Formats: sequence, C-alpha cells, structure tokens
Amino acid sequence: MWSKAIRTLNKWTEAFTMSLLLAMVLLVFFQVCSRALFSTSFSWTNELARYMMVWVVFLGGGIAFQYGAHIGIEALVDTFSKKTKKVTQLIVTSICIFFFVILIVTGIEFATSSMTQTSPGLKIPMGLVYLAIPISGLLQIINVIDLNLNYFKTVE
Repeated sequence: MWSKAIRTLNKWTEAFTMSLLLAMVLLVFFQVCSRALFSTSFSWTNELARYMMVWVVFLGGGIAFQYGAHIGIEALVDTFSKKTKKVTQLIVTSICIFFFVILIVTGIEFATSSMTQTSPGLKIPMGLVYLAIPISGLLQIINVIDLNLNYFKTVE
C-alpha cells in the first residue's frame, strides 16, 4: 500500500515536472523567436521560465531519490559488511531527513514571509515560487524513507 502510494505520488510529480519543463522550453523558444523576428520580447516570459526552472529543479530532487540518481560513494560502502552497510545507511538517512526537515521549516517560513512580495513581471506572490522548497523537502523525505524500506528488505 505504502509503495503503491509513493509510486502514484511520484508519477504525478513526474508528470507535473515534465509539463513544467515542456512549457518552459516552449516559453523560451517563443521568447527567442519573438526577439529574432520582432526585435522585442516580453519581460514576463523570462521571469516565468525562471520560476518554472526553480520548480523543476526542486521537484526533480525529490524524484531523483526514487531512482537512486543522487550522488553516492558506493565503491567505499560496497567494501563494508552487511551490518556496517545497514548502520551506514541509517546514519546517512538520518542526516538526510534532518536536512530535509530544516528545508521544510525554513522553506515554509520563507514562503509565508514573502507572500506579500510580488514578482516584477507577473505580479504573483513570490511565496508561490518559494513554496517549491518545502514541497520538495517533503517529497524527498517520503522518497528517502521509501528507498530505505526497500533497501532493508533486499540487504537482509
């Protein structure tokens, strides 16, 4: 049940992230074409593409855990015994979760404090842009827990 829920969450997150990436590419293409053809561009396209990139990067960080795409030093860990591998995995997971909790807490503070500030071109609250930080932290916690549950099932 847990794994199925995580897979569903990740599929929706991946679809949303891919949609943002596609929209960002089309937006930048539109901006380049308008600049080349009409010698002018819209200021909001650059701003929107930048904010989309922030969301893509942060959401992608959460998804990357599920695929083991984050950097790791497996050559060193592979020399450890099974017991040492498990202890090392728990320590690394604990450090990651601690960091992600800090990311969530400070991200929420940052997003709520900047809700009154608006972006120059789009006039949207900047807190909506910064909301990617705590959402990413939550996704990363969920995925690192799922990754470790699967790890401990296979290492035993």
